[in-house]
Amino acid sequence: MKLKVLLQSSEALTRLIKCSLPINIGWKLAKFVKLVNSEISDYQQIHNTKIKSMGELKDAKYYVKSENMELFTKEITELHEKEIDINIPEIKIKTLLDYKNPDGSGINLQPDDLLVLDWLIVE
Repeated sequence: MKLKVLLQSSEALTRLIKCSLPINIGWKLAKFVKLVNSEISDYQQIHNTKIKSMGELKDAKYYVKSENMELFTKEITELHEKEIDINIPEIKIKTLLDYKNPDGSGINLQPDDLLVLDWLIVE
């Protein structure tokens, strides 16, 4: 899986993990999200270091200098394309659709979340 897919999916993954889920899915996802958060944290650290090394401080925030923007973009794009070796749990859409909370409600996910999590949720 490419790092950029994890980055693009992180908000939807966070929303999914906050849903009331069947215990076996919740357990798998919790373990997976710990690994994902570690990868994202490593990315953010590298990203911020690159901004500082290629940038300048303005109004208490670092910005990439215009003369470094091309190199910065190239390096960050390469990082986004990095393959992450991570075991992805498989979650069946039917399990999510069939699950009912004690109050009778189901799992509430938005269609855009399902789109970005298509690598995680299978038919």
